Amino acid sequence: SRNGEAVSPSEFVAVAEDAGLGLALGQNMLDRTCSKLAALIEEGLDPGFAAINLGTTQLKSPGFPDMLQKCLDRHGLKPEHIELEITENTLLDRSIDQIRTALGVLRDMGFRLTLDDFGTGYASLTHLKQFPVTGIKIDRSFIMNVETCVQDSVIVRAMVELAHGLDMTVVAEGVETPGQLAFLKSVGCDMAQGYHICRPTTDPADIRAWLART
Repeated sequence: SRNGEAVSPSEFVAVAEDAGLGLALGQNMLDRTCSKLAALIEEGLDPGFAAINLGTTQLKSPGFPDMLQKCLDRHGLKPEHIELEITENTLLDRSIDQIRTALGVLRDMGFRLTLDDFGTGYASLTHLKQFPVTGIKIDRSFIMNVETCVQDSVIVRAMVELAHGLDMTVVAEGVETPGQLAFLKSVGCDMAQGYHICRPTTDPADIRAWLART
């Protein structure tokens, strides 16, 4: 926190990257995530897969795919248990060819590769063509008004159809009402996340209770 206020991940991750700590931070978060996911599976629960954001430093590190696989092996997990999220800022890095190659390796290993906050960047459609992503996450700014704004509902429907036409999955972010969820189901959106489904929590007991109910 900063003066009692929470610091957003986008801020401290950027600082870590600039300080040369991006790879170490990413590895730490990956190991902790895999550990918690493996523990839930071992209890007989079905948590599905965990989504992890990748930074530029990780994608530019030649040893990252091998490190990622070793982490999964250490916790008894498979690539299907992990979704790797990429922001468009990452794809705007100067080492574009190196990043494209790394994403291709990760996809061949069986990982889901999702373009985060889709629709808010400068070249979203170009990125779908240039990079081997397997899915998109529709930014919450398009979801919040789908019940009342015709333009947003048309855009979201078109995004879902576009992604499915490219054989990609679609996740909607920021779902907060039953009406929003009903609309997303009606247009064939594959997955959704948001307060209406489950509030964010780091309490293992809350996570177990929610999984037990679903």
